[in-house]
Amino acid sequence: YTNKRVYWYTLSTAWDISTATFNGYKSVSTEDAAPQHVFITPDGTRMFVTGNSSRKVFQYNLSTAWDVTTAAYSTFGGVSAQDSSPTGVSFSSDGSSMYVVGSTGGKIYQYTLTTSWDVSTLSYLTYKSVSTEDTYPFGIFFSADATLLYLAGSLNDRVYQYKLLGA
Repeated sequence: YTNKRVYWYTLSTAWDISTATFNGYKSVSTEDAAPQHVFITPDGTRMFVTGNSSRKVFQYNLSTAWDVTTAAYSTFGGVSAQDSSPTGVSFSSDGSSMYVVGSTGGKIYQYTLTTSWDVSTLSYLTYKSVSTEDTYPFGIFFSADATLLYLAGSLNDRVYQYKLLGA
């Protein structure tokens, strides 16, 4: 947020952040003055950044998988009609649905993408209010099997877990 960059680290031991080594960064300041959250596709070839000041989700292509220093801006999807302060983004495993959390309404917004992983093709679908738990949700993450949703709440400094219906 402060430096408007996405930083890249590798871990010599999987899941152990104490083994992290800094590899580089990608500045996203050209696209937004207040970037909030990053999501990278499972294959590591696309990166998405929520732009809080522009109220957009920016898409970048990575010429080398997982290497954010090779990211090149591609396109964006606007989310301002739903929330004036988007703070987090996540996707379904196939890239056909996008989820954005916003701190204006304390909601998770769901979008469909006509073309998977292409935010320029998004259409708003519905929302789920999470304001009972936290009015300033900041980050969103789905479990690999899509049965659980994790939400970081900035107001209460908590991580909330939701079991998804049908899971």
